[in-house]
Amino acid sequence: MLKLFKYSLIASAVVLAGCKVEAELEATHSELFSETQHEKIGSLYVEVAGCKHYEDSRQESDSLVKLKEAIQKYLPSTEYVECFSKKMDSFAHFKIPYAVGGKTSDIFENIKVTAIPSDPEGTSNQAAVMVTKKFKKALKDIKKENMMSNLKTSLSIKYQNNSDDTIEMTPLSVWMDDTPIVIGNVDSPPKATAIFKLSEIHSEILTGDGEQQISIFLDGYTKKK
Repeated sequence: MLKLFKYSLIASAVVLAGCKVEAELEATHSELFSETQHEKIGSLYVEVAGCKHYEDSRQESDSLVKLKEAIQKYLPSTEYVECFSKKMDSFAHFKIPYAVGGKTSDIFENIKVTAIPSDPEGTSNQAAVMVTKKFKKALKDIKKENMMSNLKTSLSIKYQNNSDDTIEMTPLSVWMDDTPIVIGNVDSPPKATAIFKLSEIHSEILTGDGEQQISIFLDGYTKKK
């Protein structure tokens, strides 16, 4: 009975694990508003029940092995880095290709962060996140194959103002450096960095069937020394 109970707990952990999927990307201001698309490498973190095998800590856990196989199958361009524990959670870390800048019509893989006109006259622009349908389907297939109960997705972008000017921007329904902003005006000084994190609802762009594009902030190109 104890043995059966032990394996029941293990099975339950496998079913419940893998809920969190976090994508972390980076982009400079010049890359975002460039007419040329830049190919970059970001990080994808997927929660697992544990990194080590419950019988032998020198071996990878069954859930990690299965996740790595599924990631390689559905997202072959990714590369496994490591598995680590943070507080009470364990995560598998993968490198993932993504694109920054260029035209919205450019072909890209997985995720893209770029600038698009926010008005017909082109007097202002918005930085937006785009996700391919193939990437969305891959996450759903990984979820199904690994018996994940639910996916709680998260996407953050580390932005750097690499210009010599202060950039005036208007964040739209995002977290900026851990501060929630529905809409508001913010100045980004030269060389400053900020982390934009999509709201929980907007993060569903990674798996949802709805919009393929989510705006992060507006940039009216109002610059000052």
